[in-house]
Amino acid sequence: MHMKQRNVQQEEKKSRQLMRIGLSLLGFVIAGAIIYIGVQMIAGKKTATSPEAYRYHYVFLADDMDDLFWKEVCRETQEQAKKKDVYVEDLSQIYGENHDKAQLLEIATSMNVDGIIIQGDDSDKTKELIQKAQEKGIPVITALEDAPDSGRVSFIGVGDYNIGREYGREIIRIATKDTKKVLLLEEHTENQDLIYSGIQDVLRNEGNHLNLQIESMNSQTDTTFGLEEQVRIKLMSEEQRPDIIICTSEQDTLSVSHLIVDYNMVNQVRILGYYMSDQIFKGIQSGSISASVTIDTNALGKECVDTMEQYRKDGHTSDYVAMDAQTITRKNIEEYMKNDKTEK
Repeated sequence: MHMKQRNVQQEEKKSRQLMRIGLSLLGFVIAGAIIYIGVQMIAGKKTATSPEAYRYHYVFLADDMDDLFWKEVCRETQEQAKKKDVYVEDLSQIYGENHDKAQLLEIATSMNVDGIIIQGDDSDKTKELIQKAQEKGIPVITALEDAPDSGRVSFIGVGDYNIGREYGREIIRIATKDTKKVLLLEEHTENQDLIYSGIQDVLRNEGNHLNLQIESMNSQTDTTFGLEEQVRIKLMSEEQRPDIIICTSEQDTLSVSHLIVDYNMVNQVRILGYYMSDQIFKGIQSGSISASVTIDTNALGKECVDTMEQYRKDGHTSDYVAMDAQTITRKNIEEYMKNDKTEK
């Protein structure tokens, strides 16, 4: 009897030991599974933002990456690139506060990236750095503004002259017999006369029935309020007040249209703006902006990626790729707003 009881107790003891071992093993398995899942999640996050996980690594550079237009172009380029397993990096997010475009171009070259997409310019420094990148086997594409004689493989742009022609056509569309003065707010660069020339050529050939005086003003001031003050002075003077103001940047378009509203001059002074955004859409709908000339940022981003891909595949590509300028008015704004919402 005692022997049986002892055997039962031993069996129960073994069962408890086996149960403890089983629970311990189960705990190790669960802990291991949690750690494995965590590692995979971290790895997944790294994969999504790591250049090494993609087929190619490009860098996107512009004079001012805080500018709303260039932010949008960069974003569209990144989205289009992902479809081709390409990572496009904005170095200004890492080094922007202490480095200008030329310095970021040097950094991109030292990183031995697979390609560089850059807003060009005519400076000797930019040309020299692009040439150095090319010599290291890094193809460089210039977007919207060129860097001629730099060794870049392609220039993708609309051209200030064609933008000027779009403005010229809009002037003819909205001008009346009382329209006399046009004020062009333009960033003074090496190509500062091209927009003006495009406007003049259209007016000469298609709008010679108009008698217009066109004045060009440098829109590059230290602050937005500096430009607003210069425009305000003209608006307050009957002799200087323009009938049409042409703005060649998004910020100028919004600033000047707000002035027109504040001074209740919507029906007196017409605004021809630049770019497309929700605020500009609202301005066109309300009438404070008559029209806005823009570039399809989605198409530009796609063209940058496609051109780079063609060069990497074939070793050559078109020296110049022409993009079309578009004009948004009340007549076609619904189409643009629909497309904008679809892309978002």
